[in-house]
Amino acid sequence: MSDQQKTNPWDALAFDYDEREGFLNDDLLHQAVKLLPEPEVDGPILVAGAGTGGELPLLVKKFPNARFLASDVSPGMVKMMDYRIKSAGWEDRFETEACDVLALPREKAALSMSLLMIHTLKDPIAGALAQYGSLLPGGTLFLLYFPPKPEPGGPLAGLYEAARTLFPKPDPTWEEELIHDLETAGAEAITKETLASTWSFQTPKDFCDTMERLPNNQAVIRKRGHDFFDRIWHVWTANMGLSLEMGRWSGPVYARLVTARKPL
Repeated sequence: MSDQQKTNPWDALAFDYDEREGFLNDDLLHQAVKLLPEPEVDGPILVAGAGTGGELPLLVKKFPNARFLASDVSPGMVKMMDYRIKSAGWEDRFETEACDVLALPREKAALSMSLLMIHTLKDPIAGALAQYGSLLPGGTLFLLYFPPKPEPGGPLAGLYEAARTLFPKPDPTWEEELIHDLETAGAEAITKETLASTWSFQTPKDFCDTMERLPNNQAVIRKRGHDFFDRIWHVWTANMGLSLEMGRWSGPVYARLVTARKPL
């Protein structure tokens, strides 16, 4: 598969992503991979939004005989993923590509997954439907994402409420629309559940810095100025969703898991 030369905002995070952000979700990835079903039809496993490939060792262990197609919108992330694959000696099992999720091949995969990716998209439903379209008949869709309105408790909920307090606007509706749109596309055996984990930081400011590094929030800072988030963090400190435990600031985080099957 070809490489894209165009840079992407996620490229700036690629080099130290695993150390700065990626490790936070290790537990959620382990939980999700344990729940992955065996493909019901023959074909490769597609991993969309694979980033630097932090989940790949788990997937290779889970599916020791599978072939994988792994993609990410960021060429910088794919470069780090390629290095991980080459270092592990998995070149014969992986094809990688820097591409948008909307450009995924159609009817190619026995299992199409994204782990903590679609919530970062401008149009999460379009991304989910593109993944569904990448399935072979009889294939399985597996989507892990952070819900647009966080479950109560924890730092993400605190951030959400602080932002809504200062800048009121309607809650996002795409999660409610997702199941309906998958059904309309023909998906069957749709399930939805919530996975729980914990984020832990040396200081509350580390959480703030992590959130501000994300490209979606960087775009907001460029548009509205840094004082936009400074105001949010000021309100957030009253209800951080983090508590000091054994020298670290920790709080719960919740992710949603949606699975579906494409009819034969």
